[in-house]
Amino acid sequence: MRPTNNKTVNAFLQRLLRDGWHYTSSGKHIKLFGPMGGFIVISKTPSDRRVLDNIRQLVKRASTCEHRYV
Repeated sequence: MRPTNNKTVNAFLQRLLRDGWHYTSSGKHIKLFGPMGGFIVISKTPSDRRVLDNIRQLVKRASTCEHRYV
């Protein structure tokens, strides 16, 4: 699997997949779905030097969010 052009992001995505996440890929973005129902969208070509930190924070938020509008 090589969803992005960043090897550290790809390694992190592999760990997410082992933890129960799954993803769909279309166009220039990847949509990651968490095991508890949350999701995040990331770019296939991340250009920010803090991309891994940002993805980790998004995953943390998506993993702990509750469905507030249900």
